[in-house]
Amino acid sequence: MALEAGVGATVSARNVVLAVPAGAEGIRLDRFLTDRLDGPTRSALRRWIDDGRVLVDGTPAGKAGQALFPGSTVEVRIPAPEPDGPLPEAIPLEVVHEDDELVVVDKPAGMTVHAGHGVRGGTLVNALLGRGVRLAPAGGALRPGIVHRLDRDTSGLVVVAKTDAAHRALAAQFARRDVVKIYRAIVWGHPEPPEGSIDRPIGRSPSNRTRMAVSAPRSRPARTDWATEETLPGFALLRLRLHTGRTHQIRVHLAALHHPVVGDSRYAGPMWRGVADPVKRRALAALGRHALHAAELRFAHPASGAAMTFASPL
Repeated sequence: MALEAGVGATVSARNVVLAVPAGAEGIRLDRFLTDRLDGPTRSALRRWIDDGRVLVDGTPAGKAGQALFPGSTVEVRIPAPEPDGPLPEAIPLEVVHEDDELVVVDKPAGMTVHAGHGVRGGTLVNALLGRGVRLAPAGGALRPGIVHRLDRDTSGLVVVAKTDAAHRALAAQFARRDVVKIYRAIVWGHPEPPEGSIDRPIGRSPSNRTRMAVSAPRSRPARTDWATEETLPGFALLRLRLHTGRTHQIRVHLAALHHPVVGDSRYAGPMWRGVADPVKRRALAALGRHALHAAELRFAHPASGAAMTFASPL
């Protein structure tokens, strides 16, 4: 990726190092980078900052508006160039519904929705293209048709747009929070009360950029309702409704309630080690994913306005 960094910069294949010159005291980090890097947009630079790719004096930048001072060094860790677009791949896929405007898929655990962060193939997008499905360009070069996502290890229902008009209409429904999203999860312990709502904002963890956290800096509102469907010895099966769609929302909220999702190595850790029953302990250790499933999806058809309801049983 070729970037021109200007005076005071050295460029390698993956890094750009910039020296903050005299007279630039107090300049915003994103403005400083926009003025000196030829290529990435300010929004792209902000994503790099959020992903921890921008360091100021060796420390990951806290925010795009961080003030800089003469003598500081700014290092930009440039991500690998993105391919022109995803390629069709012959990957088995369970299509629940398809028409001229959209396709609804029951995504298996272990499949990433679209390329990014080192993932270049084996995605839901690759699988749909491999079936000959036309996807809306409006989603972007690497994520055509994608309106919402599930985590790689979350199974269940995803709706994908086939036309730009459908993409706009579905995106508007998600933005208005008109789409009903119901999940099921197996969690550690028995929540008390057995049903309720957690309304706590979520943002990227300042101590670990790969994790999200409640009440983190620059958090955004997030609400999750839960209800216990079944209690098991040491565990519970929950029905959850998302009113917002923050990254890792259910997993973060349930961890904040001290009832994390079973198998969630990022937010629960290897809790199976404390299980006395050897059969249960082996099963939990071998699970290989977090026990979270997108079970129901309800929205209005983007062309006809008809109510669409889909369910994926466990």
